[in-house]
Amino acid sequence: MNIMGNEPNNDMMDIDSFMEEIRERLQAYYRDEYKVDIHNVIKNNDSLQHGITILKSGSNLSPNIYLDDEYDAYINGKSMESITSSIIAIRSECADDTDFDAGRLKSYEQVRESLSIRLVSSTMNRLTLKDMPHVDYVDMAVIFAVDIESSDMGKGQVVIRNEHLKMWDKTVDRLYADALSNMIHKAPPLLKDMVSLLGEMMGDRLNEDMDISRQYDGCNMYVLTNQSKNFGAAVMVYPGVLKDVADILDGDYYVIPSSVHELIIIPVGDTEDKWDRSEELSEMVREINDAQLSPEEVLSDHVYRYHAASNWLEPAYKSLKNVS
Repeated sequence: MNIMGNEPNNDMMDIDSFMEEIRERLQAYYRDEYKVDIHNVIKNNDSLQHGITILKSGSNLSPNIYLDDEYDAYINGKSMESITSSIIAIRSECADDTDFDAGRLKSYEQVRESLSIRLVSSTMNRLTLKDMPHVDYVDMAVIFAVDIESSDMGKGQVVIRNEHLKMWDKTVDRLYADALSNMIHKAPPLLKDMVSLLGEMMGDRLNEDMDISRQYDGCNMYVLTNQSKNFGAAVMVYPGVLKDVADILDGDYYVIPSSVHELIIIPVGDTEDKWDRSEELSEMVREINDAQLSPEEVLSDHVYRYHAASNWLEPAYKSLKNVS
């Protein structure tokens, strides 16, 4: 019996037809032992990802397997049979029985110490923010998640929706205070100069032909993130962090949102070229976002300037408008 079914027509399917074809093939393979469903998810920056779940009968938890890359592979000639086999192999590595109790999400007290925050773009998340409790921050927004961990599933996060807040009967202010307190203790801020950080990342791969200190001599750049380097851009909202950085650097600085995970800090330096530099750095941010980041990793498309004297962070494009 050919459990994978017949090959599709030569005409390429759109992604919705592709997902349905995959679902039917998988359901034919698993029969009544598992239920296969399509679960499309709007992720950060309103980016739509197409996923599928393969839920074992009697279980209430299944990983979402995203298939956007597989659809690209299909467009480039990968067969449906090969794609289906790959998904079956991925699902076989996932545990059906887990020690994670999904019921804890119903109790605020049980998840309170697992609350965390993320910093995302407001303008790029107009759709998702309608369904999420959030706190505005400059032209960005702080959203919330519950960190989950189990011995068989590893680490993950459940993003908090309005329905969770209603179920818990809690305010956004309470959620923000508890989540921020957790993050300050569990994921404290980390500021490192670029030379030291690159040296740590490359480690033993360094040799005399790759002298980082020589290559970056005079490059006054720093990376600001958290200790886990996961959604580390959120350290920006920790009380006192931006002021502490200004004290260390002894003045104003630019904040380059290189991703949702980290920020690049560059001291303003000479006042004569600060506005031209803002424009140049904003262009660099846009180029990085377009060429090096996945859509859901982008935080902002411009730089920010921190004013040490007034403890004020503003988007660079607003500063540019004030220049005669």
